[in-house]
Amino acid sequence: DISRAQGARLAPGSTPVPLNIPLRDSPRFKIRGQALPVIGGTKIVLAPKGSDLSEADYITEPNTSGAFEIRAVSPGSYLLLAPAAGGALSSDVMALNVTDRDIDGVRLALAETASISGGLSLEGSPRDNRPSLSGLRVKLARSSTEFDQTIDAPTGPGGAFILERVAPWAEYDGSVEPLPPGTYVKSINSGSRNMLPGRSRFLPG
Repeated sequence: DISRAQGARLAPGSTPVPLNIPLRDSPRFKIRGQALPVIGGTKIVLAPKGSDLSEADYITEPNTSGAFEIRAVSPGSYLLLAPAAGGALSSDVMALNVTDRDIDGVRLALAETASISGGLSLEGSPRDNRPSLSGLRVKLARSSTEFDQTIDAPTGPGGAFILERVAPWAEYDGSVEPLPPGTYVKSINSGSRNMLPGRSRFLPG
């Protein structure tokens, strides 16, 4: 269970002591539920809590009625996510704790994701001396103690970018990487609103 991992300290100049990791087999359980609405190509993603959702290694598909069953799940803390094919629809991330029994009746509601277009602009430098704004990456990071999820997009000529498959109900930190030398992010504007201080939301539609 990644969320309960412990650190092992290696002090400079010391001889590392043997690191013993006992493994124990445990009962396995099932997670049953439904992803709605029924959309062809929907995936059910299961990942241990504390992991990067983009690297989840268990993916299955619901049946024609949207029902799914995940078998042989060890006790622990997990995350469920249901993105549809093409990314136009996605569920929010759901946390589940598997203890000593099967879990039934899980409901993953898919909602529309958003595409966010924008551009980078550079202040203060003479036009002839300005660094290029193409080839950078604009990132939205959704990070917590439970999981990491990153959406990023490259900038094109003039700094234009489009962020795809953004969940409107979530909170993100925005960044630009790598920043051109001698620059910093002064503001993130949507219309007349500066979103850099945070607590702004993209609403569905």
